[in-house]
Amino acid sequence: MIKTTVRINGIKCSMCEAKISEGIKDAFNVSEVNVSKEKGMAEIISKDDITNDKIKELIDDLGFEFVSSSNESIKNKCFISRLFHK
Repeated sequence: MIKTTVRINGIKCSMCEAKISEGIKDAFNVSEVNVSKEKGMAEIISKDDITNDKIKELIDDLGFEFVSSSNESIKNKCFISRLFHK
């Protein structure tokens, strides 16, 4: 799994959060999206890498200002997995 963190300017309210979240879900094959107006960012969990160019284009098309993005590989952190893989 890959965690993509996207810094975004212009997220003012919960409607903005929902617009970005739905846009990401519609554009990419993701398992989780969390958008925070307080932090000015979106965190995306996906199986496949989301390129900087593609997420920038989407954020710009949604009417917000893309600032930056970064990707990191994450391991499955489910409860059962942690029990057996300490």
